[in-house]
Amino acid sequence: MIVIGGVPGTGKTSVANALGKMLKLKVVHLSELAKNIAVEFSKEWDAFIVDINKVNVKGNVILEGHLTCEKRFDDKIFVLRTNPDVLEKRLKERNYSKNKIEENVMAEMLDYCSQRAGLFYDKVYEIDTSNRNAKETAQKLINILKGIETSDSVDWKDELIKRVVNDM
Repeated sequence: MIVIGGVPGTGKTSVANALGKMLKLKVVHLSELAKNIAVEFSKEWDAFIVDINKVNVKGNVILEGHLTCEKRFDDKIFVLRTNPDVLEKRLKERNYSKNKIEENVMAEMLDYCSQRAGLFYDKVYEIDTSNRNAKETAQKLINILKGIETSDSVDWKDELIKRVVNDM
């Protein structure tokens, strides 16, 4: 199983679909399963509230979704990361609410998904998608699996400081 996580807007779905074509593997999107395991829908967060423990996916598949960092599905996870400015633009293009954009950009700057995944997975690989398209990112993921490349070192601390200072 190949597990792909990250905050919304980092490219999980596009990368998983590209990778699925390249490796001829089925792609399982947690967002599609969310409706079946939803406890409720939150209007405030514009999202389904799910019981992640009800998700049981096994086999030779690509599993993608932002909830993959909330439970162990395999021994390793690929967390897609995106520069906060790029991420904000992508989320605006999706017509996300201001609160939802701010929440996800802050989660990215605070490294939420990688930190959270580290609680459940033996190995967390980060890939910066800021300047890569889905196919390039999928190829990097394959190269990491083959040992040809290493994961990216992602740190948005400077972007976080700039935003906090600008808000003061």
